[in-house]
Amino acid sequence: MMDKITLYYFNVGKKHTIACDKNVKLMLADAGLDHEYVCVEGTEWPDLKEKLKHEETHSCTLPYIITSSQRLFKTVAIMRYISTKLGGKYHGSSPEDQILDAVTELNDMWFE
Repeated sequence: MMDKITLYYFNVGKKHTIACDKNVKLMLADAGLDHEYVCVEGTEWPDLKEKLKHEETHSCTLPYIITSSQRLFKTVAIMRYISTKLGGKYHGSSPEDQILDAVTELNDMWFE
C-alpha cells in the first residue's frame, strides 16, 4: 500500500482538462490511490516557488507530489514513480528511468 500522495498544480479553471497534472490525477484515480489535490492560485505561486528554492529542491515547478518520504517533480517522473510503487502496473520502470524522464522533460521545456 502506498502512502497518501498530495498533488500540487496550478488552478487553471476550465483549462484544467488539458493541464499537465491531468495525467497524474487520472493515474491516481485509476489506481484507487489515496490522494489530495492542491490547486495553487497564481498569486500563491511566487511564494511557493521561493519556498521550494530555499528547500533546495532540484526543480521548482508544478506539478509535484509529496509523499511521507519525498517530493517528486515533473509529470513523467511522477507517473513512473507511481507505476514503480504499484509494481509496474502501468509500465516497467526503475529509479534511473525516473531521473531520465525528469531530465528529458526539463530539457524539452528548455528548448520549447
